[in-house]
Amino acid sequence: MKHAGIQFVYALIALIVLQAAAAAPAADSGQRDKGLFGIGDEYPMILIAVPGTDRNFEHAKAIGANYVHLYGLSYDASPKGMKAMRDYLDLAQKHGLKVMFDLDGHRRMAKPDGLEEMRRIVTAFKNHPALGFWYLADEPELNGTTAQTTEKYYKLIKAESPDIPVCLLTATMSSWNGYLSSLDVYSFDIYPVSTAPFPQASIESVTDFNQWALTSGKPVLPCLQAFNYVIYDAEKLLKKSKLDDPEERKRLMELRYPTQAELRYWHFATLAQGAQGAIYYGYLPGGQTGLAVTDPITGETLSTPDPTGLAPKNWQEGTKLDPKWLDNTLKPAIAELKSFTDTVAPAWKHEAIPSGQTQNIMQAAWKRGDKTYVVMVNNWPLARYVLVSEEMMSFFQNGKAKPWGFSRQTAPQVDQNGNRMLDLIYPWEVLVWEIQAKS
Repeated sequence: MKHAGIQFVYALIALIVLQAAAAAPAADSGQRDKGLFGIGDEYPMILIAVPGTDRNFEHAKAIGANYVHLYGLSYDASPKGMKAMRDYLDLAQKHGLKVMFDLDGHRRMAKPDGLEEMRRIVTAFKNHPALGFWYLADEPELNGTTAQTTEKYYKLIKAESPDIPVCLLTATMSSWNGYLSSLDVYSFDIYPVSTAPFPQASIESVTDFNQWALTSGKPVLPCLQAFNYVIYDAEKLLKKSKLDDPEERKRLMELRYPTQAELRYWHFATLAQGAQGAIYYGYLPGGQTGLAVTDPITGETLSTPDPTGLAPKNWQEGTKLDPKWLDNTLKPAIAELKSFTDTVAPAWKHEAIPSGQTQNIMQAAWKRGDKTYVVMVNNWPLARYVLVSEEMMSFFQNGKAKPWGFSRQTAPQVDQNGNRMLDLIYPWEVLVWEIQAKS
């Protein structure tokens, strides 16, 4: 998740189609749908790489996360390390957060006593009220960890904590399905926003992978880009003593964060496809580098200075590194998604709507009481007119529609020639409507 998911190869994939999860209780059974993590209808929004401090957890919650995670949380299995793990869980509970508990899989699996160490950790914390689910391994295929090895650890975890889901994340399209026997919940990371200006970045690579992943029958949580590559690229240039190279500096200055429009596209397109939550990498991406990293709240320098002494003191000047991006861009995007998923909960129960003659349009509807919430997503980097499908138009003809969230004021109409038209949809645009049924 840290450096991979950057480049990927579209390949022919032998998809393994598994049976879907057990059906939800009948509407009149009186039972509450426990959802993906047994926490009811809440839609998981998981912020990666959050150090365990009151300030960080307050900030993570203010951004909109309901889950937190920390790399290396279980790295040290000594008594001191076990105390640190418990302190992290206790602090999360204090702030009303759940934890995606990092089991440090790829490093632990390389140890001769890894299985026993994993057993001790799982046994120690499986009943903690802040534990949401286990995060078994991060990009195992890139770390040389085989599916046979991850499956052995997965079986141990399920034997010790059968009711707690296990998540595993991969970064490559060519081998992801080999790990399906090692997980209950699947995640993937593709981070396509680098130097290309909006709307030219290939952000549909996320929804392409998501669509394939959903064929597994497993719950899928896409891991979405919430960082700027400038940290990583600067680190690579530093190692090559090229951080002062004019051409490389120019490229660093073009690297950017995802826009709110791109975040909205990922949020609603993956939801319409059937995703059951979202993961965000990350709160402190780049914190493991030797370069200076800025605090998301204060803008202060967090990491240790460059140990080589080669990095120019002003290396960040002119780049788009922005410690306020989390608050100014990610936070409102998550707030809209949370408001929507709370309104239509459980959000993963919806109806797909055929797109009709217009290609690369994603559509879905959530019928809730006397209201229906309809989403249309332009899965294309160009603005265009939309020939609206008959199924989509029927929602508007049978009720009164109004835009929802950040959606602009527009709606499909039948023109003088009888064509069902939406006058224009912009690149990667998301349109959401609330439709009140006619009385």
